[in-house]
Amino acid sequence: MTINEIITFARGQLDDTIEPYRWSDDELALYLNNTVNELCRESRVLKDATSAITQIPVVADTQSYVIDKSIVSIVRVRLTLGIKNLIGIDESVADDFVTNWETSTGTPRYYIHDSDISQQSIKLIPTPIVDDTLNLVVYRLPLTIVSMAVAADELEIPAEYHGKLFVGMYKQAYDKHDSDTYDPRMRDRYFLEWEAIKDKINRQRMNEYTTRRRIVPHFGAI
Repeated sequence: MTINEIITFARGQLDDTIEPYRWSDDELALYLNNTVNELCRESRVLKDATSAITQIPVVADTQSYVIDKSIVSIVRVRLTLGIKNLIGIDESVADDFVTNWETSTGTPRYYIHDSDISQQSIKLIPTPIVDDTLNLVVYRLPLTIVSMAVAADELEIPAEYHGKLFVGMYKQAYDKHDSDTYDPRMRDRYFLEWEAIKDKINRQRMNEYTTRRRIVPHFGAI
């Protein structure tokens, strides 16, 4: 669905089709943007391995690389010249088990994903000694903000989730503090429905992951 189609349908469900509207188009677009980002952040519905943000140029003797702030989590990391995926660890593990990890050089085997409010980065361990490219598989937020400026565009997230977004929008719409819009009973109703939707998506993803792990043969079995 396009952004405009979603907003039009939501307005109809909110019984807000006669001007002056209780919720402006820009407000509904903001609710949609918030809902999409929340779903991508908490339920990991937007997987990416092909956009520009998933290919990171690696420079010899450089350990740390800034990655795009839209990345929510990293699924897999591999060097173009490598034959195995790099292993994700945190600094405490590196301190305990990787000797001189901050200064050692060679062919990277591990990575540390550093994330804070202002910037995300990947550190390679050991520091690479040749130029290469990091190829990431990630879950991310949309690269374009949902707004009326791009109302004719399709949402980036898979179509199977489009119909679920209305619940998250209504939760916000009924929390607008105005005598014609504020309805805590409806807000709470849609809040619970939205949490249930996210929980179901998360459980489905975990079940799929568990199933894939079970059907992979153990090393040495084939």
